[in-house]
Amino acid sequence: MLREHYIAELDRTRSALLDMGLLAEKALTAALESLTKSDRTAAEPVRGLEQKIDACHKEIYERCLSLMTLQAPVAGDARLITGVLGSIVDLEAIGNYADEIAQFVLGMHSRPVSAALNELAEVAKKVEDMLTRAFESWRNLDRPLGLSIRPMQTGVKDDCQRLIEKFTTMSVSSRDNSAYVGMILVCKYLERIAAHSVNVAEQAAFAAPSYA
Repeated sequence: MLREHYIAELDRTRSALLDMGLLAEKALTAALESLTKSDRTAAEPVRGLEQKIDACHKEIYERCLSLMTLQAPVAGDARLITGVLGSIVDLEAIGNYADEIAQFVLGMHSRPVSAALNELAEVAKKVEDMLTRAFESWRNLDRPLGLSIRPMQTGVKDDCQRLIEKFTTMSVSSRDNSAYVGMILVCKYLERIAAHSVNVAEQAAFAAPSYA
């Protein structure tokens, strides 16, 4: 394969990753909106988005394998391919968590109090921002931006732990505690989505040309 064709295929592979990231962002936004706004209709498309994310994972994985076998990649190429392979694993996991949140909303029989949903919405915004920034670092191969996401994780983790304690207390005093048990699980999912977003961002930093 000619070098210029190889570079073009690398660019197409990164574009495919960005498309997968957009699907993950849409799925997460829809799932969290369906929960925090008690909008079941927002949850309905998430399963389909999650299936598209899985299909993207398979396609990009095969693209990366092809790039590795068609030509021995130079160091910069290898970093990009490795970063893409790492990122698609994290994105697939984010899609799965988004689907879990959406399915919880679709099966929810009682609505948590508005104050609890509002607090969760604030944490959700932080997690969504982390994922958006992670993909901005991939879009521009921006190493400083990719490395700036990890400090945000601590705040999300602290917020989630605080909410878990609060929802645990609320579940004890509620007649139907299933909604609060579900909210506790959502907090756990948000913690993990934040961690996956850090991974995506740092893979972009690793793939950036300025990496040393």
